[in-house]
Formats: sequence, structure tokens, C-alpha cells
Amino acid sequence: METDRADAMVNFANQVYGYGRFLPNSCTQEEILQLCCPEINVGMLVHGRMKENEAYVVRNARRFSNYQGYGGSFRFDGPAASDFPAQSIIFMDASITYK
Repeated sequence: METDRADAMVNFANQVYGYGRFLPNSCTQEEILQLCCPEINVGMLVHGRMKENEAYVVRNARRFSNYQGYGGSFRFDGPAASDFPAQSIIFMDASITYK
């Protein structure tokens, strides 16, 4: 999210899209993404657990909020610029499984 003018970004999280729920008192990359780009939360209704060879792509996501900090220091920092471009967000599991 820090390269705000990129056409796409990757969300390395876990195998469950958006964790499948909102986590209280947690502001890691995935929660921050859910707050800044709230429309991606709709995906929790239709996507479940990803297989090892899967990734999900959300196209034309818009960023509505700026922020500062991470984890316990996370703070809302006003609305995002109105000319902020839509991006594709690629969701994939950050873990590596060796068989």
C-alpha cells in the first residue's frame, strides 16, 4: 500500500481471504487494507480458504483512507486523495508449504 500510485499490489496474508472476519485490536497489513479499501470486504462473503496454488484478484479497488502506524500505533490519517487511482489487489497466502 505504500506505493500508492502502483497499478497493483500483493497482499501477503493467510489462506483465508480477509481472515474471514474482522479481528479486534489488530492492525496488520490485511486489517489496514480492509480499512483503507473497504470494498474488498465484500470478498469475505464469496471467498473462502485458498488452495495452495490459488490467489484472488480484486480489480479496481479504491483507497478511501490514509493511515499512520502499524499494529497498536495504527491511526486514521484523513481521507485519501480524490485522484487516487484504482488498483488491482492480489491476495495470496504468505506461507510456503513443502511436501
